[in-house]
Amino acid sequence: MPPRLSEFAPALKAARVGGQKVDAQGHHWAAELKHADWGTAKAICLRDLGAPPPFLIDLDPHLNEQERQLAKEAGCVVSVVVQGGKNDVLRDRKSLLRFLRVLMADDGLVAMDHTAQRFWSRAGLDDELAHNADLDVESLFTTHVITDDVPEDAPEGTDTPALWLHTHGLAEIGFFDFDVLSPHESITSQGGFDALRVMAFGILEGKATSGMERFTVAGGGGDVRLVDVARFNRKAAAADIAMRIGADESHNVSRVVLCEPPGGFLGKLFDRPKPSQWLQQEVGDGNLLLYFPDSATDLMAERARATWAKFRDWSAELAEFAFPVIAKIGYETDTGGGREHLWFSVNNARDADVEATLDSQPFDIAAMKPGDRRRHPLERLTDWAIITPIGMITPRNTTPLRRIRENIDKFREAMKEIRALEQQESNT
Repeated sequence: MPPRLSEFAPALKAARVGGQKVDAQGHHWAAELKHADWGTAKAICLRDLGAPPPFLIDLDPHLNEQERQLAKEAGCVVSVVVQGGKNDVLRDRKSLLRFLRVLMADDGLVAMDHTAQRFWSRAGLDDELAHNADLDVESLFTTHVITDDVPEDAPEGTDTPALWLHTHGLAEIGFFDFDVLSPHESITSQGGFDALRVMAFGILEGKATSGMERFTVAGGGGDVRLVDVARFNRKAAAADIAMRIGADESHNVSRVVLCEPPGGFLGKLFDRPKPSQWLQQEVGDGNLLLYFPDSATDLMAERARATWAKFRDWSAELAEFAFPVIAKIGYETDTGGGREHLWFSVNNARDADVEATLDSQPFDIAAMKPGDRRRHPLERLTDWAIITPIGMITPRNTTPLRRIRENIDKFREAMKEIRALEQQESNT
């Protein structure tokens, strides 16, 4: 049975959201919602529309298994629409999430951001809405990773390498999405994902454009070419095109494939796009110099400081596993004009500062060396992470934390086995 508008009244009142019934245009009901700080939204209880397709739920990396099962049990849908613009897209999307969380109350099973094709569990929304920092660009899109089929005779638990990583969500807000072919596992599961965030920020700020021959994601060879997907399908080698398994019409518009920058005269003459080799290698170690724009760095810093108390709580909660706990801290360069943002191992996280040991090799700060340990004021903090075997817990992603909590006993046993194997290897 679809919920009645009156059933949402207690949650709306508690959040100081006003609700006015409006013409439903053939649906069960519709209401205009207003909040003094979030703005306005329209809620519609749609008729004859069930849960999203199960394959979309299974593909989403932001849900744990329990959350996926709940999402598949949904029987009716309430849609929420917030009008936004390109200038404040991160702030507008956060307002949408606030309205979604109010309407979920205690009965909603899952929220889906249709524009980004991203799902939000109740716990995921609570983590995001616990602070007032704008959304990160990561929340504007989702990544789908397509692999080849596992052979029937393969041992249980066998994984096949990723063939095709692609995004959804950027084209829906007036930009374009991008593909990475044969991505390294560091991009799909660990710190290399930041390379995709740099790419997304470049697209949002108009610095990365479709057809661009060279866009620098990181120092040390991290340059990519943005080849329009139609051109890629015409010019690339058949084996490279074939990696885009099942690429239907919706995956062949408003999209680029990240490729090798063009070579010399002959490379430009024959113009056969080749997938980026840099993204097929390990990306994301501590010495990688990613070219985040200043606006993105400021946003990351705001989020990192706003979630610092959570970081301290979660680090303590997971202390039994001795996961690496790291923080990114910015210092002025010797040549001036900017900061280097370096990764440190956290020794002691305090209210107003952090005692930490430098892991990175600075590029332009002669006075700092790997292994230096000191206290750093919190105003220099720009990011943090807890590194787990199933992904990094960051100010932008708490899914690994929820997965560990969901299977804490099994996880403890698995970690004991891993530690025992590591000990055996060190002894031999």
